[in-house]
Amino acid sequence: MIINNNYWQRAQLLTLIACVLVVILMLNDSFQFISTFPVGIGQKIYWDIIIFSAPMIFLIIPGAWRNICPVGVLSLLPANLKVNSDHKSYHQSSKLLLCGFILLVILIPLRHVYYTSIVEVSVLITTGLIALLSGFIYKSKSGWCNGLCPLIHVEKLYGIKPLKSFNSIYCKPCSHCVSPCLDLIKNDPSSNLKKKSILDRVLFGGFPGLIWGWFQVENHSGLIDYKSIIQSYQTPLISMVATFVLFELFRIILKNKTRFSLELFFSFSAISLYYWYRLPQVIGAIYPYSMEVQIFRLIILGFFVWWYFIRENEQIAWLSLSRKID
Repeated sequence: MIINNNYWQRAQLLTLIACVLVVILMLNDSFQFISTFPVGIGQKIYWDIIIFSAPMIFLIIPGAWRNICPVGVLSLLPANLKVNSDHKSYHQSSKLLLCGFILLVILIPLRHVYYTSIVEVSVLITTGLIALLSGFIYKSKSGWCNGLCPLIHVEKLYGIKPLKSFNSIYCKPCSHCVSPCLDLIKNDPSSNLKKKSILDRVLFGGFPGLIWGWFQVENHSGLIDYKSIIQSYQTPLISMVATFVLFELFRIILKNKTRFSLELFFSFSAISLYYWYRLPQVIGAIYPYSMEVQIFRLIILGFFVWWYFIRENEQIAWLSLSRKID
């Protein structure tokens, strides 16, 4: 789907302004330099609105966020200013993708240990600086957007059956910055891989377990030591391995004949588990198993069943490395 670049640029500006405002509010949660705003409003906006809605955005219109992401804009700043040092295509994107995936798996359970607003702002600022630095080292999108960005894996997981998939506004004309490229829409020599990588299988197979395990762990309070860190990672990682093993067993038993359906089911499981557990927290339910909460849960679950398994779809899976396009 193509939208005029002027609209994307305005969306980028609005997103950047919103990001700065959220960071200021999150800092205010810790230092309270603006007494007008209640304490905790920054974290609530970040976690209960932005993060809560992100999987749904990736599900319905994947690719849209990559065109307006403020961190992505930072990573491309050196290229736009023509001050990046590397002008050759990068052919080892799998290494950076692996680093981004490891970073994602590290950061998710870590929030049970470090969940104050000042720490979260520090993580956001550090992420922006890493993205900016990658823009100096790698050409165009090869460093961050098609490499180190942790969110690219979440986009790939949930964008498996999109309503619309947006083209990249940064790739006209294509600069051949990275190969294989996750944003190309044709299977030419610089485009997508022929087979699913082990990383993709770990993503689809392991993420439902990681999400389920994360919600079984309470936020740590008190002195932080190695035991609290181990407890934060133990259940999510073990359950992640368990669902990945199930994914592999089903893949072997089915002999790859219905692999796309298998990926569809595990993607459905991941997003359903997230909203099943997260919804009561967002709406502030005192009793997570009350009738009202169960009704909301069933409505969302029903929507996902329809979206994944009933709704007809002619769109290709966004960022699918095994897609075939004429």
